[in-house]
Amino acid sequence: MAPNREICAFFFEDKGQGDYRCQLCGTPRKQQAGTGYSNLLSHLNLKHPDFEETYDTSLVTATPLSSFGFVSEATKCRYQRLQWLVERNMPLTEVDDPLTRSMSSWKPVSSKTLKLDM
Repeated sequence: MAPNREICAFFFEDKGQGDYRCQLCGTPRKQQAGTGYSNLLSHLNLKHPDFEETYDTSLVTATPLSSFGFVSEATKCRYQRLQWLVERNMPLTEVDDPLTRSMSSWKPVSSKTLKLDM
């Protein structure tokens, strides 16, 4: 069984201020922050008793992460680029370097493999 947070993120749209909307039937629900997901889960259990099967089916059909409330692929890439630059204390202009740009198309490699190649 998936964590309650993931189930609720899948079935409910967070409208902010503790307000949620069921994506299956459109019913508005309230759930105060920091109190768990009991109100949202009770709605699923009462109104949509087959919600677990629906959730499991969506996982098997490779539902994109964006439907779970996660960030888009473009946003994820932007964050990873910035993280790479900042954590290594590199100038932002590093991404303009042709060698750096060519590295983005390389296949992943481990440090052990690099040592063997030396």
